[in-house]
Amino acid sequence: MAISSKHTDVREANPLRRTLADVRHGLLGLHKALIVAEQLTYERIYGRVDSTGQLLQLVMNDPWFTWLHPLSNMVVRIDELLDGNNQLA
Repeated sequence: MAISSKHTDVREANPLRRTLADVRHGLLGLHKALIVAEQLTYERIYGRVDSTGQLLQLVMNDPWFTWLHPLSNMVVRIDELLDGNNQLA
């Protein structure tokens, strides 16, 4: 799963934006590690996942991976905050 890196180079003077970008970076690493761990367990029980596309569909739609959705949503929310034109105090 490729992850966009447009937030990894936050060069603005706003310390909150830098902090949010750092948190986002850490959450993405955690998210990826959790998906890999869950994929391994899922494959032991249900068989091999054949492609990254199939894994993406499982992560988005299979109840096995539902517990990861709040973490995914948090990253999306941080993206929205960093992309938005609103001023972060």
